[in-house]
This record gives sequence, C-alpha cells and structure tokens, in this order.
Amino acid sequence: MQPPVYALAAYDAEGPEYAGGPPAYTEPARPPSRSADAHERADALGRSEADGLWALCADAAGLFADPAPPLRARFELLGCTPEGQLRAALEALRATTAQGGTPGGGRPGTAPRGGPYEGSGSYESAFRRNRADASRASTRAAGSQREGSAAGSRGERSAAGLQGSRSEGPSREDRVEDLAREGRQEGAAEGSSEGTAQEGRSAGSAERGRSAGPVGGGRSEGPAGEGRSEGLGGGGRSAPLGSLVLQTVDRTGRRVAEWYLKDVRLLDERHCARDLSLRDLTIEASVQESQPDYPYRPPLSPGYRLLSAQGRPLGHCRDLACVREPVPEPEEPSIRLVGCVPRGALHRALAVGDEDLGHAKILRLDAQGRTLQYAVEGEILAWTPSGRGLVDLTLEPWSPRPPLAAREVWDLWWPGWPAQRNLWARCGSEGRRYWLVTALENHARARRDPDAPPGTTYHLDGRYVTDESGFYCALGEAVNGPGGYFGHNPDSLIDCLCGHFGARAPFTLVWHDSATARACLGVTPQTARPATFEELGRALRQWGVETVLA
Repeated sequence: MQPPVYALAAYDAEGPEYAGGPPAYTEPARPPSRSADAHERADALGRSEADGLWALCADAAGLFADPAPPLRARFELLGCTPEGQLRAALEALRATTAQGGTPGGGRPGTAPRGGPYEGSGSYESAFRRNRADASRASTRAAGSQREGSAAGSRGERSAAGLQGSRSEGPSREDRVEDLAREGRQEGAAEGSSEGTAQEGRSAGSAERGRSAGPVGGGRSEGPAGEGRSEGLGGGGRSAPLGSLVLQTVDRTGRRVAEWYLKDVRLLDERHCARDLSLRDLTIEASVQESQPDYPYRPPLSPGYRLLSAQGRPLGHCRDLACVREPVPEPEEPSIRLVGCVPRGALHRALAVGDEDLGHAKILRLDAQGRTLQYAVEGEILAWTPSGRGLVDLTLEPWSPRPPLAAREVWDLWWPGWPAQRNLWARCGSEGRRYWLVTALENHARARRDPDAPPGTTYHLDGRYVTDESGFYCALGEAVNGPGGYFGHNPDSLIDCLCGHFGARAPFTLVWHDSATARACLGVTPQTARPATFEELGRALRQWGVETVLA
C-alpha cells in the first residue's frame, strides 16, 4: 500500500516530530515498504490515540489554492504637503498629463471624464473658456429672440396693409385678424425654439465650466451616460509611488500608530478646497489584511506624516478618505481527504454514527510518516465509505489553504530532510518563497546543536541566486546545510544573526559565483522592488558578516 501522504489530527494535537533534527544523510532516504498496511505503519511510528491522530490519508483533493490578490482601493489624501519621492511622483504625473491629456482620459482643458475628483490640468483656463462659451451662447439666443419678434411684427404689418386696402364685410376682418395672429405665433415660435436650443447649449457649457472650475472638484458625467472610468485613473495615466506609511500623530506631534499601503499609484491632484496652498491627492493602493480598515486618529490630531517603507519623509496630510466597493467573498470548494484510515476519536464517532465529527487540521507527512508541515484547519462535514475499510472525508477549511507552490516543495521534501544542496533551485520564484516557509517550520521543530562559534567561515553557493528568495535559500544551506534556514527577508536575517539559528555574528561568508546575483538581483521592474546585490552586501557587513566575493 502507498504510504500515507496526509494525516488528520485534532486541532490542538501535535504531529509526529523529527527526533534528532535533520539527519546526516549520505543518500536520499528510501520510502518504507509499500506492502505494509496503513494501520501497522501507524503503530510502528509509535502513535497512540492520545496523540490526537484521527486518520491517515492517501491524498487530499482541492487542498491547494493561491491566495486572492490583495484588494485595491482608492484613497483621498486631503490637505497634503508633498515632499521627496511623493513630490517626484506628482511631477511625473503632471508630465504624463501634459503629454497625453488629463488622467481621466479627456482632452486637455476640458472637463474630466472619470470618477470623483479625476482630471487635472488648468482648471482656471477651462473655467474662463466655458464662461466665454456660455456668454456667446446667451448672445446668440438673444439675437434669435429679436429675429422672432421681427418676424411677428412683419406679420402684423402685412395684416394691417391688407385691412387698409380692403374694407369689406366682417368675414374679411376676421380673416385679417387671423392672419395677424398667425404671423405673431410663427415669429414667437421661431424665436422661442432657437432661443431654447441656444439656452440648452449655454446651460451645458456653463455646467461644464462649473465642473472643470477650480472649486468644482465634483463628478462630470458625459452625455449619453458616459460613466465613471474604472481602474487606474480612467485613462490609465498614473505614477508609481511604491509603499506608503501613514504615521498618526497626536496634538503634540508625537507618533501614535502607523498604517501601511502597498503598491501605491498616484492618480490625480487638485487644489485643496480648504487651503489653496495645499493639494488633495487621489491614490490607489493595496491594503494589508492584518491591519485595521482605517488608521486610528486621536482627538485633535493634526493629521498624518507620510513616510516611505524605508522611513524617508514624503510630506504630511491633514485627513484621509477611503472609497471602497463591496467585494463578494469567493466560493471555495471543500477539501476531500481520500483513502483515509480512521483512528482514535474519529473512529469511535463513525462507529456510533455521530454527526458532529469535530474540528481538525491536516498535516503533510514525509515518506517516513513524520510531520513535514501544517497544511490547513477546518471542520469535518461528512464521510463516505471508499472500500477496504477506508473512508473519504469532507473538510470545510477555516484557515487559508496552502498555495499551489507548496505541492512542488512538499514533493521535494517527500523522501525526508533534504540530503543534497540546491534542491530549491528547481522551484520558481513562488516555490522558493514557500521553500523558506517549510525550512523555517522544520527548523523550529527540530532539535539542533548550539550555534557555531563566532569567526566561523561559511561558503555560499551562488550559482542559482537569481532572485532574493534564492539568496536566502542558499544562505540557509551555507550556514545549516541542505534544507537549512537563516532568514527569509532583511528583518528575519537580523534576528538570525543574533543567535539560535546556527550561527552568530561576526563570521565570514565566502560568496561563490557572486556575478550571478550581481546581474539578477534588484532588476525586476515592480513598484516594491527586491533588494539589490549591493544592498544585501551592505546589510551583511553592517551586522558583522565579512563577505568575500568569489
């Protein structure tokens, strides 16, 4: 029988651990004999019902799913004083607008066609032009009214001449009066229709002037329902800003809290309605789910300090407005555990027909039957027999599912703790990131020797360091051997350099094939770029690691 791949355990149970840390393999471990029965395999691993193990499963369908991309929302930074990188992004937006029109997608000098506050350019000149258009339209309408009145007068004079030349019976007088009345009606109708049309055009021009004026700041709706544009700036004109930190301050200017936005793009600017020396900015950004929906502000707070991710000042703003649209929760299928051998509490519940099967977690195992990594947690909803004493279980997950990259990483760890270096190099960028997650979880669970003494020399194999995650994978193996962990970002690297992760600064790191990293790191075009080769080198030297490039 195929060794079990997953284990189902009580949510508060501990899985089978590595007994002595990463084994010193000389060759990849061979999986146990496939002829062993699953029940006997569980007993051979020394498990009991007290362990909280509920089932051993051959597979899990519907387990993997990449997380949804972070929600994008629009924000209004009100009453801003831009500085530094924010001012540079604002100038880039103005340059883009001058080359190709307004951010809202309209022609320069016309009312923007987009969402609230969209569009920039010369509001004052547009306002003056539209007022002139309205004045000319009003003049034309007055002229049309005069032409209508003149036509009515001509009708009256014609009727009067006819009446003077012929003074016959009352029937003729009635006819003359009818003709005069018809002349007045035709003239009035002509003048009224022309005047109404001109007034409509005048009103439209005046309305456009108001919407494009410096005080309007409102929403301009085009004819025939030209709706609000969606996405980045309607016409796609925006300027990247990267990460933005809103630091709340109290009335004395002391820092209170911080609120983070990622992948920020600047969409629009305009004069602040309350203070024309300040600017109101429209941005679009991703919001971290782990923080509140809105930054906290204490009473009498003057607003927010604007900072970059590195803490560089970007200016100030007085207030923040958020424009969010409700997003429906995606429906995800349940997880189906296939070919399960029920044990312990689950076996008893199935035997008595208990419908409440409980709250459990799924663990990924290696070929030795030891826990490789926690997968997901949820509620067991149902079970169905699958033959030969096995059952299939349906679990509704309560926690995020592992990403698709986890499958690739777990397959590489299936024989056991990695016995050779650079297995992570077979993975793509997402797989390398998850390799670090798996390495960290196993490092925390395994019992390791004390840190090597300061001054030790380590050798980093840089042949496959083509991205930032690859650097940390190679660094972990340089310090702690195949499958080792020594940080996954700059902050965690600082923690590892303080000890309890196999090495303690100061030490020497010989970086072999460093030209690969120098050519690849920090060149990917994105708003929040990864660290460059030089930045990683400076960070290592700052924390006492002498780096020798080889």
